[in-house]
Amino acid sequence: MSNNHGTRRFSQVVNGLLERFGSPPGQATHFPGARQTSALLALPDDILLLVLALIDPDGLLICKQVCVSLSRLVQHDVRSQYRIELAVTGMVDGPPSDVTLTERLEQLREHRARSHSGQFSRDESIWSEVDARVQVLTSDGTILYAMRRPGGYKLDVRTPSRVQAATSVGSYCLSIEAGQNSHFEAMDMAQNLLVISEATNDTWEVTVRLLDITSGEGHADAAEPIIRTMSEQGRPLLVQIHQQYVAWLVLVPASQKRNVEIWDWHTNRLVWCRTFRPQVSFTFLDTSHILVTSGRQEVMEVFYLDDPAYLVGDIIDPFLSLELPLGAFRCSVHHDERSRIHSSSPPPDAPFIPNPMLSVFAVRFAIYATDLSNALLLVPGSTFREQIQAARDSDESHHRVFWHEWGPKGGLLLNLSGPEVIPRAVFSPCGSRFPMLIRDKWRAGSAQIVIFDLNPWAARAAQSNPKSSGSLTVMKDASSFRFRTLRASIPHVAYQGPRLSFPKEHKPTYVNMNHDGFTVLHEWKPPYQERLGFGYQTFFV
Repeated sequence: MSNNHGTRRFSQVVNGLLERFGSPPGQATHFPGARQTSALLALPDDILLLVLALIDPDGLLICKQVCVSLSRLVQHDVRSQYRIELAVTGMVDGPPSDVTLTERLEQLREHRARSHSGQFSRDESIWSEVDARVQVLTSDGTILYAMRRPGGYKLDVRTPSRVQAATSVGSYCLSIEAGQNSHFEAMDMAQNLLVISEATNDTWEVTVRLLDITSGEGHADAAEPIIRTMSEQGRPLLVQIHQQYVAWLVLVPASQKRNVEIWDWHTNRLVWCRTFRPQVSFTFLDTSHILVTSGRQEVMEVFYLDDPAYLVGDIIDPFLSLELPLGAFRCSVHHDERSRIHSSSPPPDAPFIPNPMLSVFAVRFAIYATDLSNALLLVPGSTFREQIQAARDSDESHHRVFWHEWGPKGGLLLNLSGPEVIPRAVFSPCGSRFPMLIRDKWRAGSAQIVIFDLNPWAARAAQSNPKSSGSLTVMKDASSFRFRTLRASIPHVAYQGPRLSFPKEHKPTYVNMNHDGFTVLHEWKPPYQERLGFGYQTFFV
């Protein structure tokens, strides 16, 4: 930030504060902010700290950078330092607990050092021969490997040492009873929740079991450890867990349509259900809104989950539609079609959690941009929040926004059709970050992780200090991920992550990112259905 720009912004911050207190800023001086700053600094330190608490983190940092007196004050105030550190790391303060503010600041700085470290340790396992009875899930660095045994499954749950410190369980084995038609659908390590479905022979009924992943017994937080639903496919699809909710797709019996069902797994109550065409995908934006792609494949639709007038079974329409670029088709929320990548809910006792305004949502689609291309659109939560608020303020029951009105400045559009991008791999975001795999053009069977970070603070830091000792390296040129004519580019930075090699004839199929590193699953070359072997590599700091 230049001195002139910083001074102007500082003057704006001071003027804003004085106006909030009812004091006119007075006449402009030759040095912007001089008279206003004098009025502000005349306040006692304890009052001045209360005033600084009214400034957003951007303004707080400007005060620290431009004014020597305020810089000293901020430097010795733990709360001000904590607020700046939260913004830099893309976090918000967690719920009240016994953890003091000083301890939170120390833990946050440790987290920042880990998340920006370029030094990774690696944990690797390879199973040379497996069959269709083996099922795998991953969540936040933890791998669940389920092997079929007479009368049930043996679970091998592996948590890398660095990740283990942030979870309530470590690596262990467990046996559970389950029928022949059982499927491991989802897990949430923060809530120790494992979701298993089992089809009933000769019927469309599906039993969904809610288990404690540490014991294999029914989960204590569930009113009943079983939810029953109907699906012609014999199991729910795209199962997602979001705090107290569990959601899935079911194929409506004797129909080509699908229902999106959302259950409160604490109370075993169906809270939301809607029928869609077969080509449907969804994800939670928060506990009050769900994002859906369906029908016309060039729009994203947002539905309320907490409408007090809604009754299960009502025919409801989206209250907000966001259009994609003209010519987009086959739009879907970016997901693992085999439903094996999962992200846990924030732990209830976490001192700080990812800022939902910065959390990335990924939507993929095809488009003719000169040539037929595969596109990936990364949208931060702040963009959805802004559009949701505009829809609430509108008199329209269905608020529709064209691409040019929101897209170019509301997301980051990436081109996945380049030769360096590894096809078929699925990626899982973590907060404001999104990982991708690119080929190593110098070594066959090798790849590198690239991390896109949509936190504007990270983008500014990368511009001012592109390479600091021991930290992630900023990519000098990410133009190969851009379209020539189609643009959507909010502030962001791309980092070079760790390099990895795969066993002979193995290909990566998904990358799961967490706050301590990455988990990469690789399987035998296509067709993957042969299941001749697979393994995983976990990188952690």
